[in-house]
Amino acid sequence: MALTLLEVSNLRIVKHALVHPGDGLNVIVGPNGSGKSSLLEGIHMLGMGRSFRPGPVGQPIRRGETSLNVRGCWCTEDGGQIALGVERGPEHRRIRVNGNTCDSAGSLAQVLPLQAVLPDTRYLFLHSARFRRGVLDWGLFHVERTFYEAWMRYQRALRQRNAALRAAQPLATLEPWEQTLAEAGEHIEGLRARYLEPWGMLAMQYSEILMSGMQLRLEWRRGWPEAQSLADTLSRDRERDCREGYTRAGIHRADLQVHLQGAPLRECASLGQQMLAVLALRLAQVELLMQTSGRRCLLMLDDVVNQLDRDRRASLLARVAQLGVQTFVTATEIGGLETTGSPNRRVFHVEQGRVFAEEANEE
Repeated sequence: MALTLLEVSNLRIVKHALVHPGDGLNVIVGPNGSGKSSLLEGIHMLGMGRSFRPGPVGQPIRRGETSLNVRGCWCTEDGGQIALGVERGPEHRRIRVNGNTCDSAGSLAQVLPLQAVLPDTRYLFLHSARFRRGVLDWGLFHVERTFYEAWMRYQRALRQRNAALRAAQPLATLEPWEQTLAEAGEHIEGLRARYLEPWGMLAMQYSEILMSGMQLRLEWRRGWPEAQSLADTLSRDRERDCREGYTRAGIHRADLQVHLQGAPLRECASLGQQMLAVLALRLAQVELLMQTSGRRCLLMLDDVVNQLDRDRRASLLARVAQLGVQTFVTATEIGGLETTGSPNRRVFHVEQGRVFAEEANEE
């Protein structure tokens, strides 16, 4: 499974770029501000339907243009080709899969499994419980067919219950939403607990490889008391939730705790160790996806290798090559990436939004 074509138009500094990536390691090289990350942003849109940059910088249309377009071709395990496309304007977004317009970005994610480690990933993972839940739920989305529908039902019921709480509606009107929350929430919690065990085992193995024998341990904290069902908890908390105007208990309050050598990762690890821990968790999910579904995902490492010393960088890229997944790496210079263990490495140079493929050396 690999992205065989990427075409980007009017995305930030990139006016137009047409790239034919390899199915192994793709190195995107250029100075800061040249447009390297914009190429990865285009790939992210093909897999997620949105930019990976939040807030005001999340408006990616090139200055002076009215819309941007990204299209790609995804090659499946059986050799099939799936055309993907995203068009964005100030007030609209159009998603197409094989020429058909789709309502949800989930249609893209189902086709193109995408793992991205970005400059802010380490910070978000350490400081945002919502982000940590999302990392785990990425795995469930791709390996548990019942997850997405249950998650959507839960989110709809949560919005309805919160709206009723803010409107101070009679407490009895909360019961239908609570029933849906309890059913969908208990189901998702079971899926999360079942996924966590193999993921944690693989993450420990990757941390030992990337961090010279240091071990990660994952601890899951569900979003309501262990001794109670979610239905009982929601019923018990009605009056308090009504006073505060939101639902305090449920899967949306769960959290993933990560420990390194028995101590909380946020407290005991250096910045480099924290990044390596995040990489171990992500690579473990990539391998778990292959083990459970036979599918390979696309891996993006944006400005990550520059944060690692030469030995760690070599260890990371060697392990990625062993996984055999299509990988995109950005770097300000090619030094340290010449020998990566990937037999089909391709290099793309980016200068002021223009992309040039490096010619392969003849043997």
